[in-house]
Amino acid sequence: MSPDDVRAEYERLGFTLPPRPSCRESLDDFDLLAGEWEVDWSPFRTDRAPTFHQLMEVAENLGLSLRVLLSRLSAYGVRTGMVLPQRQTELDRELFRYEDMVQSISDELDEVWWFWLSPDDEIPFFLLVLAARDLGRRPRELAARLRSYGLRVSHDDLPPGLTQGAALRLLTADGLVMPGPKDPPMRLVQLVRIARCVDVPVQETARHLRDLGVHVGDLAATVRAALARVPLA
Repeated sequence: MSPDDVRAEYERLGFTLPPRPSCRESLDDFDLLAGEWEVDWSPFRTDRAPTFHQLMEVAENLGLSLRVLLSRLSAYGVRTGMVLPQRQTELDRELFRYEDMVQSISDELDEVWWFWLSPDDEIPFFLLVLAARDLGRRPRELAARLRSYGLRVSHDDLPPGLTQGAALRLLTADGLVMPGPKDPPMRLVQLVRIARCVDVPVQETARHLRDLGVHVGDLAATVRAALARVPLA
């Protein structure tokens, strides 16, 4: 297949190939667009952003910075779902640090805030509370920076009356992962366990968690659903 045939095939699939004078295709570009980094990953697309994990893994494998990767993908009409600011800050490097990523995420998958998300997803604020703890930052600072990339965050700051320390106690009280927007709502037993650990009424605990972006259902409906599963005498 000639280079012109290859270009025509990519264009038929919806990709916008950059003009030859401004971008010389390389072998890396073919690897990049193939997207075959993992068996369950599809190639990059023009209508749906890849996961952060896929972006980080590809950048790592090709030896590219995240900025260069996004720029190259955008040149081909690939949807990335985010735009990095022209001037990179230390916070940018901390938020999207992926050196030695494989080792770090194999130990604690849920400790990497972006691991399960795509730039098309709304980022639950509770993930930024946990990330802020690890980075020594304020959650609202992380939220503001991510919004500057065109990303969506569930909340701008901690709810009124809830300190960062209190939020961390709620999120880590029982050691289980908090359910995000796409997950089923938190089970009543987990909610009660958290409330007991932090010594806060269940209803108030539910409200705080909901304000942090945790998927907590309507408390009355949750209780009714739990009671319906109790065996009758």
